[in-house]
Amino acid sequence: MCAAPADVLQALDDHAALAVAEPLWQARLRARVQNQLGDASLSVRGLALQTGCSADHLSCVFSRHGGERLVVCTNRLRLARAAHSAKA
Repeated sequence: MCAAPADVLQALDDHAALAVAEPLWQARLRARVQNQLGDASLSVRGLALQTGCSADHLSCVFSRHGGERLVVCTNRLRLARAAHSAKA
């Protein structure tokens, strides 16, 4: 049986999380992104306003600790969600 792309991405995320513990603030930000994926206005600027810092700072810190830019993470999660929805 072949795994769906979304399932593969989730497994990779789970593996990466086990390999290196994610800081709490980053886990919360990632959860916030997950919860707002359906919102077309989701943006780094909007997330920065919600978290009380500048978009540049949030993006830089996320990238430094997460290994990918926040906008790239958001787009990857959106694509995974769309692939999962298309499959259902």
